[in-house]
Amino acid sequence: MHSSASSFCTYPNIFDKIKAKMDRKIAMVKRQIDMKTADQADDDLRYWLGKTPQERIAAVTFLVNQRLKPSERMDKTFFTQRKMK
Repeated sequence: MHSSASSFCTYPNIFDKIKAKMDRKIAMVKRQIDMKTADQADDDLRYWLGKTPQERIAAVTFLVNQRLKPSERMDKTFFTQRKMK
């Protein structure tokens, strides 16, 4: 017969691992900008150019799918297909 006290002895190792993960230091990150002179377009361009083409396509697909109704498909008549260089 197993006693609850003997099975409880195996848990401190698990709790130590959980506690070690919880002991992380959290630092506040602050970026202060002047809203009148800030150029968000440059930041956005730099961000998206840092992503792979697959990540950019996935982001666009995600945004389009959020806008569409469940049975609705995207109207592709507004877009043309270009060859990649």
